[in-house]
Amino acid sequence: MKLSIDGRDIEARDGETLLDCALRNGIEIPHLCANEGLAPYGGCRMCVVEIEGMRGYPPSCTTPAAEGMVVRTQGPELKKLRRNVLGLMMLEHPNACLLCGRRAECEAYRPEPEKAGRTTGCHTCNNKPVCEVRGLAEELELAELPVPPIYHQRPLERDNPFMDRDLNLCILCGRCVRVCKEQQGRAVIDFVGRGSNARIGQAFGMRLLAHRRDMSGTPPEGVEYAPLDQLFAESDAVSLHCPLTPETQGLVNAERLARMKPTAFLINTSRGPLIVEEDLAEALHGHRLAGAAVDVLSTEPPPPDNPLLTAPNCLITPHLAWASAAARRRLIDIAAGNLRAWIEGRPVNRVPLN
Repeated sequence: MKLSIDGRDIEARDGETLLDCALRNGIEIPHLCANEGLAPYGGCRMCVVEIEGMRGYPPSCTTPAAEGMVVRTQGPELKKLRRNVLGLMMLEHPNACLLCGRRAECEAYRPEPEKAGRTTGCHTCNNKPVCEVRGLAEELELAELPVPPIYHQRPLERDNPFMDRDLNLCILCGRCVRVCKEQQGRAVIDFVGRGSNARIGQAFGMRLLAHRRDMSGTPPEGVEYAPLDQLFAESDAVSLHCPLTPETQGLVNAERLARMKPTAFLINTSRGPLIVEEDLAEALHGHRLAGAAVDVLSTEPPPPDNPLLTAPNCLITPHLAWASAAARRRLIDIAAGNLRAWIEGRPVNRVPLN
């Protein structure tokens, strides 16, 4: 298909977005959230363009190229719009160096970032040589912010032995979240909160308690082992991930539900009989539990008189826990490992047939 971008006749490929088509043909469109290998997102709105016959300024990273399109990527209105968008992003980011009228003189005397305990501006930022925001601020002639800035003064996280994490520098482009989800298949970080309180968080910033049959070893990083009664009493969300054995059957009963906070949630993606369903339904009806989400039931399909079918704030799903990319990848890896072990004469995970 053929289209026009900034007066140039361009041939686009099937399924290609305007941003991809432009970049492939050497036409630069400012962008921050778009990244090679990630699905179109349209979060930062820096890549907005003007399309003849189309209302508004659509983001080029999510707009498919179409036959006969006439696209403009530059112009006074687009520059002003992008500058305002970038200014809003910088309201909660150290921005003094980006707005400073003597920036060029400073760069001449301090071209490299200085070592400091934390980043307060470009002159102390380790990402200074590769920062895309700096380049955009210069290109868009960002000289002032549209409204007074709000600096959160979030604490510098230094509990990781290999890296510091300063969320005051985050512009919420979402790249790290999408790489984790789309490329690593893990989805262990995500956006937490909304508006000016939004941030990138791990496991919603919660303290992670875990219980297992053998707790003699060292728990994974960021996890604390706890007795079962403590786990039920202190947790805001309890998620079950254990096999069904004589020891685990009826693990969640009236006694353990009574230990839970009335604001807590229960999640079961393992086996239905781990929960005494009558006890859970009674706790939900009595508002002694905020809610439950179960991917499995004691009998499937459930009979009409299953008490959870009519319990309030109870979400029942038909075995969807395996459907994530991470879960399916793990299943494939386990199956391949079992087959490899059998071929090599050392079978694992053997199930007796008698």
